[in-house]
Amino acid sequence: MSVQLERIGSVAAFSFHGELTREYAPELETAVEQHFRSEEGAAVAVLGLAGVGRVDSKGLETLLQVSRMMRDRGLPARLFGVTPNVLTVLRITRLLPNFEVHETLEEAVRAARQGLPGPRDLSPVSAER
Repeated sequence: MSVQLERIGSVAAFSFHGELTREYAPELETAVEQHFRSEEGAAVAVLGLAGVGRVDSKGLETLLQVSRMMRDRGLPARLFGVTPNVLTVLRITRLLPNFEVHETLEEAVRAARQGLPGPRDLSPVSAER
C-alpha cells in the first residue's frame, strides 16, 4: 500500500493505493496520526480510497480508528473515490454512516472547506476511475 498526501490550501488529501488489509492498514493510520501531530498538519483532512480494491476486518478497524481521530478533532471523516468493493463492504457491515462519502476529491475538498455534510449513501462509484 502507498499513501500520498497532497495539501490543497487548508485541506490535507490522503490517497491510498493497494489493499487495506492486516498487512498494510497500519500505514494508513500512521500517516494520518503523524500528520495531525505535525505542526504543519492541515486543520482538515479527506481520505481517498480510489486505489483500494480490497479491505479486510483490520482495514475496517483502521478506517474506524481514523474516523475517531478525526472526530476527536471536531472533524467529520470524509472519504472520496471509494471503490464499489469497499463501498459494498462499508454498507454490508453498516459502517457507512460513520463517514461522509464524496465521489471526487474536488467534492470532498469543497465540503471540507465549507463544513458541509456529504451524502451518506452513494450509488456505486464507477470502477473506471
